[in-house]
Amino acid sequence: MDTTFKQGTLSVWYDEQGYGFIVDPNGERTFVHVTTFGRIPRRPVVGDTIFYTTAIDRDGKIYADYAWIEGLPAPRRRSHFRQHRKKSRPWGLTDVVLLLTVILLFLVAGWLLTATFAGDTITTTVTQTSAKRPGPPECVIKGNISIDTGEKIYHLPGMKDYEITRISEEHGERWFCTEQEAIQAGWRRAGR
Repeated sequence: MDTTFKQGTLSVWYDEQGYGFIVDPNGERTFVHVTTFGRIPRRPVVGDTIFYTTAIDRDGKIYADYAWIEGLPAPRRRSHFRQHRKKSRPWGLTDVVLLLTVILLFLVAGWLLTATFAGDTITTTVTQTSAKRPGPPECVIKGNISIDTGEKIYHLPGMKDYEITRISEEHGERWFCTEQEAIQAGWRRAGR
């Protein structure tokens, strides 16, 4: 984009199509479209003196990218971003890395939220469990005896079957304060 203002005369204008050509003092023709003038009180006519800047299109042709008619107020200049925002470009390595970084950040944030809420759930479970059973509040490990096999299995808060496991002390099941205590009493850790 050439930001140097040039001056020329509108030599050809196709009003229905909304375009024409400006001829500079050296005789060079430059394409101009009606949108280049912005909002103007009247349409361009052949013979108007035009002040303009130029740019090069994708085919290498020069065109007026900002113009106004002498005697009329100059239009507000559009920003470079707005002028060229419709042009797309292929994704580069930087774009791909940026996208992957954003995705990774979302995944990490999701994992952190899940871990935080899971921690709250375990804390809530411990609090609820200790409120429902006798004994010290730190003893939240459930020592369960399997009905099918008679095997002694202990469940920790947050394990899959912890919430549905019920302790019946009258059947020999019990609460433990530490895993070590459960293991010494002959219980093994549940598989899930």
